Amino acid sequence: MSLNQIANAVRHQLEQYAENIHACLADLSDEQIWAPGPDGSNSIGTLTHHLSGNLRHFFGAGLLSDGYKRDKTGEFEDRNLSSAQLKAELEEALQVSRAALETVDTQVIDAPHRSVDGREFPSLAHMLLTMATHFSYHTGQINYAKRIRTEHG
Repeated sequence: MSLNQIANAVRHQLEQYAENIHACLADLSDEQIWAPGPDGSNSIGTLTHHLSGNLRHFFGAGLLSDGYKRDKTGEFEDRNLSSAQLKAELEEALQVSRAALETVDTQVIDAPHRSVDGREFPSLAHMLLTMATHFSYHTGQINYAKRIRTEHG
């Protein structure tokens, strides 16, 4: 698989899942967005805030060296963001991701990659796919939590 195919696949997956998250946020009140998930799991707001921080961290700080400073603790503690703010934050993170994916060099796609936080990946391609699957995983949690809220009150 070529670099272009990998970057396009990752971009497509991120955008598809983000569209799904935006739809979930649009269907819920801010109270529902910040309510704890099933069995006390993370709220939809927390998961969305975390995904935005994760993209900004790995793509912005890591690949673009844009100076983004991650507050991972804050991603799980902040509760004062509106649905509109979460949507804007997610869209900004996607824009950063798109820009980062456009800069990936074919010379390094298969080379071992160390992320900005020191995580070791077998290759940059592996890191990109890890980001897409991480996004997918939490999108599934968001969808499930949304269904619980809308189907069961």
